[in-house]
Amino acid sequence: MVILNDIEEEIIPDDEVLSVRTRDGRAAARSAWMWDGTPTVLTLSWNPDGTAHDSGAKYLLKKHCMCCGDSGFTRHCRKCRKNACGTCNSSRDKSKIIPCFYINKDSVPFQSKFYGDINCFLETCARRSSQGFQSEEDMHMHAMSRHTKQFEAHQAVKRSTQASEIDSLKEQVNLLLAASILPGAKTVIAGIEELTAGDLGEAPLYVSDKPTKSKKTRRKRQI
Repeated sequence: MVILNDIEEEIIPDDEVLSVRTRDGRAAARSAWMWDGTPTVLTLSWNPDGTAHDSGAKYLLKKHCMCCGDSGFTRHCRKCRKNACGTCNSSRDKSKIIPCFYINKDSVPFQSKFYGDINCFLETCARRSSQGFQSEEDMHMHAMSRHTKQFEAHQAVKRSTQASEIDSLKEQVNLLLAASILPGAKTVIAGIEELTAGDLGEAPLYVSDKPTKSKKTRRKRQI
């Protein structure tokens, strides 16, 4: 105990401070996979002493019905029992009932491709490399929900870059128009003038077979 400026302070030894800092935390969930290969987490229930957990047993006991697609029951499918399903004999066919969650990924009966080759725009995000997205839309939905401010800044920079590229393309097009299209237009106009002066000038005149009507002159009334 040390007294400084009438304030009592307790000094903790370094070995006790180190033991507090390196104390292991208690896990709250464990990773698992659903029947279709979708990754998920299962909540762990600990005993009052905090020394043991149930390994997510209340979730591992849940079943999935391959007949109607219902999940979350423990013994029989409620929908098939209620509708008297003839395919699974009112949920009596055990081959139609499979576990809903799996601890080992290799044990999943229906392996669906959950991850893709499209990485998250944020380099520090875990959804990259082998855990990417299957489409750009999925990546955008993830970015808008998990990295809102970073994604807005990324989109702003992307729009400004596209605008500058469009301006540079416009300048190149204007230069091409001024350098290539205008001399060609002058050549075409010169060719049309030569054609008009030469061939069209020697062409025979068109004579109509219809008789021409003489214009009647109006006589002025003499007063």
